[in-house]
Amino acid sequence: GLPCVATKVGGIPEIAQQLGGCILVFPDNSRELASAINKVLTSPKPNLRATIKNSSFTVVAMISALKKLYLNESA
Repeated sequence: GLPCVATKVGGIPEIAQQLGGCILVFPDNSRELASAINKVLTSPKPNLRATIKNSSFTVVAMISALKKLYLNESA
């Protein structure tokens, strides 16, 4: 239930797309990562953190998305 900022590596983009509520950045780009984290923390839009925080990015949802990904099932 917390905001998610992650890098675009491995299966993370596919899982993040299924779950929603995650800001993805390119790997090895510390400036982009810092900018995304700063955006979540300082957004003047009060809805940004709430929208991300209230997304379905939970452990249960993540396990379900991983299972679908490995079993090659559609969302």
